[in-house]
Amino acid sequence: MAYEINRSAILIKGTKKFQEYLIATIGDITSGDKGIEEMNSDPTIYLIPEIDDEEMKNEILEEFCKDILENELSGWITDKKLWPRKRDFALFKEWFDITFCSMVYDLGDEKIEEIEV
Repeated sequence: MAYEINRSAILIKGTKKFQEYLIATIGDITSGDKGIEEMNSDPTIYLIPEIDDEEMKNEILEEFCKDILENELSGWITDKKLWPRKRDFALFKEWFDITFCSMVYDLGDEKIEEIEV
């Protein structure tokens, strides 16, 4: 049985600009264990508060863009000194393609566990 949960979700995929930044910062990412193509074939999904209308989308993105940016960067670059100083909404929109999912269902039998990252 499926249960609708009181969250929406956003799916994040890196853009060519994000790939270019990674290559300039850490080298050829496609020859490593995980290239941008692989990352985009298994994108990250973030649960967010429920979205009621179009206006809320930008508000939610602006609220969480820095957290998402830093989480995505940490998956590639562990040395925070190499991260861009300005991690704002404009950079977030430039580096990531975003897909909103307003309906989120839980099909699992087990209780959702929270693990702090």
